[in-house]
Amino acid sequence: FNSSGLGHSLRIIAIAIVPLNLLLLNSESMQGIKHPGSSSFFRNVCVWLLVLPAIYFTYTFFNKEYITEIYVVAVIISWGLSTIVWCKQISFFSIMRDKWIDYKHIIKQGIPMMFSNSLIYLMTFTDTLLLGMLRTEEEVGLYNIAFRISVFLTLSTIAVTAVSAPEFAIFYNKNDREGLQKAIEKANRLIFLTTIPPALLIIFFSTPILTIFGNEFVSGNIVLIFLVSAKIFSSLAGARGFILPMIGKQKTEQYISLSVVIINIILNLIFIPWWGINGAALSTMITSIIWMLISVIYLRKAMKINALYVPFLGKFLKI
Repeated sequence: FNSSGLGHSLRIIAIAIVPLNLLLLNSESMQGIKHPGSSSFFRNVCVWLLVLPAIYFTYTFFNKEYITEIYVVAVIISWGLSTIVWCKQISFFSIMRDKWIDYKHIIKQGIPMMFSNSLIYLMTFTDTLLLGMLRTEEEVGLYNIAFRISVFLTLSTIAVTAVSAPEFAIFYNKNDREGLQKAIEKANRLIFLTTIPPALLIIFFSTPILTIFGNEFVSGNIVLIFLVSAKIFSSLAGARGFILPMIGKQKTEQYISLSVVIINIILNLIFIPWWGINGAALSTMITSIIWMLISVIYLRKAMKINALYVPFLGKFLKI
């Protein structure tokens, strides 16, 4: 990446890998026992609630930036707090084990999900990684600001699916297709209705929003519009990424994720040399549309599940 100075930060951030994974484990466990508020707080809020004030304090009073170090400490503290809350929620110290955990089953079910999630993370950062290799650090910075703003639109998806995902599994295991369909419809409608208004506001006021970070970031206007448009298309079937794992189709989700990652890499390699950060954003938008369509078509054709919410055109689009 032509940035040897980042080696020190990379070594420090590596310290956070284990506690961050344990933090996410606690968060997912809370979601599994239907504590979506605690799950969402520790997954999306707690770390940054500690990081942002600490960065402001150190920069204001010491005129120094310890961003990486502060992040690592915040992750460790968040993991500790999440462990305390998790143990309290399940009354950990009063639990009596009555049977051994079937680790073979967990591994069999978990490995495809691990690969799928790993591929999704890879796809999320493919643009940044390839921009880092092919373009300048300034362009990477511009792209990341726009990307972080667009990520705000995923909060409703996270909140809704935190509650809905366990319901998908329950209805499917009961062979209640009507209940599963209604749960998916409800989740998708909520995701769409809570995503569209802020998405349109960001598109219409993209320039003023970027100006907050400095006038030099206004050149990322097109990037932001592309990335927000990708979130709008994804919101049409917002719950799709949680349906397949919840109904035992982890391997199918793994294959879909792998296909999408390959498409995303190819598009980035084509578009970035031509259009720079705008090309990276365009790649993300196209990939998001393809990913949504592949998932929806598979669920409709193979599982007889309608997973696409189309407002003003009936409850669901028949594919």
